[in-house]
Amino acid sequence: MRIFSLPLFLILGNLNLSAQPFSSIEIGGALSRPSIQDESYSSRWALTDAYSIQLRVPYYRKLTIGAEYTYFIYKGKEEGYSDISATNYSALIGFNSFRNKRLNIFLGINVGIQRTLLLDKKFTSNPDESELLYSLVFEPQISFKRVVIFGSATYQKIYNYRRQHIFYIGYGVRLRIGLPNKIQEFIE
Repeated sequence: MRIFSLPLFLILGNLNLSAQPFSSIEIGGALSRPSIQDESYSSRWALTDAYSIQLRVPYYRKLTIGAEYTYFIYKGKEEGYSDISATNYSALIGFNSFRNKRLNIFLGINVGIQRTLLLDKKFTSNPDESELLYSLVFEPQISFKRVVIFGSATYQKIYNYRRQHIFYIGYGVRLRIGLPNKIQEFIE
């Protein structure tokens, strides 16, 4: 973790951060398809598309914080493997590396927990598990007034029994909602 401390400090130090009020929030959803999965997992389970709900808040000039909820299913490929539902709860921090009036490129890190639950009642061992996960997110975005349309490429590492790696490609839309002045003043 110390390896990441200095580069993160240098990146944040060079962003010319200056406090500004929360002027808006973004709420939306995304659909992602797993493109690459570990061979140890892909031989036993096929992943369904992942559906997510996202909340993003511009925090400083280029910095963004947020939260994400994602749901998908591990579909068992053989008789011995049960279907497993997976729910990811994560927090996000990232920054806009390029921004103009309509275009934006967002780079971020998600850190959270993946909760899995066996869907087949005939298996009783480890019916519910929680595992640490992190994701690296690359999002090109196009803004049209209050609507943000984005594509995403996400590398996700899940710290379960075999350290699973998944690469997702997806797209989504978020609605930018301006916050009233009273809320902005309260936050300041």
